[in-house]
Amino acid sequence: MVDDFAAGSFTDSAGFELDFRLYRPAGFLRNPQTRTRYPLVVTLHGGGEVADNNMTQLTSNRIAVTFAKPERQRRNPAFVLSPQIPLPRPMDGPDGTDWTDAKVQAALIELIDTFVREHSRTVDTDRLCLVGLSSGGRGIYSLLAERPEVFAAALPTAGWGDAATMDRITHIPIWADHSVDDPVAPYREGRFGNPGTWTLMNALETAGARVSRGEWANDLPKAQFEARSRALLRQARATGSHVLFTSYRAGTTPVNPHLSWAQRHENDVVIDWLFAQSR
Repeated sequence: MVDDFAAGSFTDSAGFELDFRLYRPAGFLRNPQTRTRYPLVVTLHGGGEVADNNMTQLTSNRIAVTFAKPERQRRNPAFVLSPQIPLPRPMDGPDGTDWTDAKVQAALIELIDTFVREHSRTVDTDRLCLVGLSSGGRGIYSLLAERPEVFAAALPTAGWGDAATMDRITHIPIWADHSVDDPVAPYREGRFGNPGTWTLMNALETAGARVSRGEWANDLPKAQFEARSRALLRQARATGSHVLFTSYRAGTTPVNPHLSWAQRHENDVVIDWLFAQSR
């Protein structure tokens, strides 16, 4: 599966380099001149995948790879762009995290803009989606606030962010999730003085977004997990909500409570919801 991602490198106008991996849908590969326009999923890895190998953003936590699985691509064909933050670790962001580093964020924005421009015939610009975990979730909240007019939807997991910017993104469909007992990026307090998902969802609500909330165990069998997700989605639709928030009960996230993405990207209900969004 990893071999299906082409390796690339992008140097932005300031000279900062980001390596990336790119999955191209089979229909595009068969006919690059196709008039079919595909969604673009941009995945933002966590802090543990910062490296110079252009690989661990695929092999560790595997969020990009799940979007390239044959069964997923048959259901939702899409481009998948998976950049990697290089070493030495940039830590100049407003809260010391990687995707909020000014150089990294500027390069990421330029990479996305360049990719979309160069694939203007085949990328559906109304269906650009962000998926990220841990510091990648932090990157999502920052990027959405920086470019609120660009993205159709986002899936931030175990993230944290700036509550003061939530009023900029009340219109964007978001399905966030977080373990209540997360010791690395605490559910309420977050990291580096920036609050966790629970607090950000409250800030979104205060700013005018309707938030649909659900809480269940993160170790449920897949069918039960998806049934709970489906019920939350029905609740959201019934109330006209496009912001959903799943909390996982203490002691139910396998291996480590921070790894709340344990079932996230295998959840057909959530992923189908993501691909149904359009700007």
